Amino acid sequence: MDGNYEIAFLGGDVRQLTVADYFIHRGVKVTLWGIDTRKSKDKYKMADDISNAVESSDICILPLPVSNEGIRLNAPFLGEKAPRLCEVARMIPEKNVVFGGKMPPDFVKLLEQRNIKYFDYFEDECLCIKNALLTAEAAVEIALREYRGTVDSSKSMVIGYGRIGKLLTNLLIKMNSDVTVAARKDTDIAYAECIGAVGYKLDDKNPEKILEINNGYDIVFNTVPARLIDSDIIPEINKKTIIIDLASAPGCIDIRKARDNGLMVIRALSLPGKHSPTRAGNIIAESVYNVITGLRL
Repeated sequence: MDGNYEIAFLGGDVRQLTVADYFIHRGVKVTLWGIDTRKSKDKYKMADDISNAVESSDICILPLPVSNEGIRLNAPFLGEKAPRLCEVARMIPEKNVVFGGKMPPDFVKLLEQRNIKYFDYFEDECLCIKNALLTAEAAVEIALREYRGTVDSSKSMVIGYGRIGKLLTNLLIKMNSDVTVAARKDTDIAYAECIGAVGYKLDDKNPEKILEINNGYDIVFNTVPARLIDSDIIPEINKKTIIIDLASAPGCIDIRKARDNGLMVIRALSLPGKHSPTRAGNIIAESVYNVITGLRL
């Protein structure tokens, strides 16, 4: 990439500033809109509105996620003034290439209707793996802060053995935690056992098994976006157990009922952006840059 491109950054958090810095350092012209730059307002070119931001751009980079509810652009700095995605899609020039993370299907349809090329960088497996490591590290950080004992010599449970579950299990084992991995697939259990964890066959149709895997554990990390812990068994779960839920809605447990029964449940979402925003931004930038270098714009 020779820098003869203009990029518009729309919405997002501090990760977007890191991505912008990445391209600025490569001589690319960058314009920002809908991002909080008050701490470094002289560093970036800011647009008054979206149309000014995108009118001369070749590329638009949207945040991760593009939207929190599928309707409005994810732009925390704008609050309720954040534009609807249908408005954003209408303002982007047809010549643009649009990048974003977790693009809502309706937004994608609008781009396709206007023949606008787009890339969802959250579908980049390398990005997802690196993001998973940041999530795992942040989850351990939460455990170190909230658990009254030490992760070293603790008894922990990791529910699910996807990207995050694998990396989290590895970190916990290195920290000398006695780790049990609950997973549905026999192959996942076999992998977990090969690196020193105890395998547990997860059966979310049997609440008694869910109760069994939670009793006696100091820390439970959930990575599965499903209500695995039945509400009826919440009163029987060990009150000393800390549950750190890393998965998206609906979460593994009814938080209100769990807290009413004296359980500590921590909903920990979007951890890379909160705990490691600079590294998370660089990961996004690298993914986008790799795609751009392969395009002929």
